Amino acid sequence: MNRQIKQTEGPSSCASLQYLHERGIIHGDLKGNNILVGSDSQVKLTDFGLSVFVKNLNWTENTGTIGAVRWKAPERLRKFDCGPSFASDIYSFGMCIIEAVTGTFPWCGTMDEELVVSEVTHGKLPPRPSSFNNEQWDLVTRMCSLDPTDRITISAVVTLLSSLK
Repeated sequence: MNRQIKQTEGPSSCASLQYLHERGIIHGDLKGNNILVGSDSQVKLTDFGLSVFVKNLNWTENTGTIGAVRWKAPERLRKFDCGPSFASDIYSFGMCIIEAVTGTFPWCGTMDEELVVSEVTHGKLPPRPSSFNNEQWDLVTRMCSLDPTDRITISAVVTLLSSLK
């Protein structure tokens, strides 16, 4: 994993997401373009257009898939989108890690979005980047479990990301 991503940007963006989650806010549209890094290595999450407060969450209608498909959790891509959740943010953040390390969109940026939806909803992940060791890939797979209840929390991601070799 790129040393700078591991030591600064990864933990900083993770801490930013943890800050939101601790305040009951779901981002809802995490992707690389919504994570900005300043010249001082300070990370800022942006584009809160799909964000919601958990206490105000009332997802009763299917509005279709809104947001970036390649970063979207499986449960958000199914016919009846269950709505945003902390777990769907974790999945999207896992895709952001892949994007940051590879420098390309998840699923290599060339795969048709309908095929991406099929792969994701069947529990598949993008190919493992060659630069990931087993520990790093294990973190991403735990963040991107098919079952949202099996995904690790943002607090666990913060702890594990800071301890990666």
